[in-house]
Amino acid sequence: KYNEAIEKYKKAIEIDPNFPQPYYIHGLIYLNTGQKDEAIKYFRQVLELAPDKSLADEAKQSINKLTKKNE
Repeated sequence: KYNEAIEKYKKAIEIDPNFPQPYYIHGLIYLNTGQKDEAIKYFRQVLELAPDKSLADEAKQSINKLTKKNE
């Protein structure tokens, strides 16, 4: 299911690369599959695209949790 979801959200990113939601969902998928580096990469993309949105706040929290676990 995760691979299927990744492919669907990749298509969403291709359609509108400036829309942050698919990047956030990608981050969550990678987080749930234990791929922390990939999750962080997509969460950071959310911060670049929508730094003032509540989605960015959630992405920041996820990055902080992931980077603290890696220290």
